Amino acid sequence: MTKVTILNTRPKAQAEDTQKIFQKAGFSVFNFPCVQISSVDKHAEIQQKMAQITARDVIIFTSQNAV
Repeated sequence: MTKVTILNTRPKAQAEDTQKIFQKAGFSVFNFPCVQISSVDKHAEIQQKMAQITARDVIIFTSQNAV
């Protein structure tokens, strides 16, 4: 039986813990950190862009850190 492989894109600091959880559940894991979590200091600019969202727009949060 071939194991299902999970591409773990979490930041380096979080990848190891996530990898252990997946491996314990029987998955093979490939760590590929693509995300960097950082603070943002452009709050006014972000609020302005968020105010421009219309009913036709869709926002997809891909991470618990994005919320």
